[in-house]
Amino acid sequence: MRSVARTFHAYLELVRYPLFAIPIVATLPGIVLAAHDTGWDWRAPCALLTAVLGYFAGMIKNDYFHRVEDDVANPGRPIPSGRVRPADAMRLAGGLYLACVALGFAMHWKAGLLVFALIALSHSYNAYLKMRGVWGSLALPLGIGLLSVFGAVSVSGTVPGLVWFAFGATFLYDFGTHVASTFKDIDQ
Repeated sequence: MRSVARTFHAYLELVRYPLFAIPIVATLPGIVLAAHDTGWDWRAPCALLTAVLGYFAGMIKNDYFHRVEDDVANPGRPIPSGRVRPADAMRLAGGLYLACVALGFAMHWKAGLLVFALIALSHSYNAYLKMRGVWGSLALPLGIGLLSVFGAVSVSGTVPGLVWFAFGATFLYDFGTHVASTFKDIDQ
């Protein structure tokens, strides 16, 4: 039983569970603004769940692609410490992404296509752009900002004009924090 609990905790660490509110807060403005016109139904909580699962999958892929660096910089993380095998991490991320695609298309075909775009952006960031300076600093906030657009499309199939302001505000906020944390990392 202790082994099961330890493994479960390792996977919780892998998805960075304390950060689960980030995709919710980023998706919610689009849902609220679009649902104002169309009303609330099952798609609102489904959009939030999809955003959280996609965010978790992105965190897993981040640790997978950067496991060599983490072996030195963060050896206690689940993959470098050996508590989660890299192949198992990739299978879980792939399964979460498949669930996101299915949920996206269940809500609206445009939401399903946007899920594909967000997955491609997340994969590009984790596999390549993260280590490419400003490109990584733009890609991640773009994905977080697009979650408000995803929320709107998920519940209504449209993007009300105010959602673009939410996108812009979220993008700029996340871009600023990403740049600040990059400089902090350089100083350390």
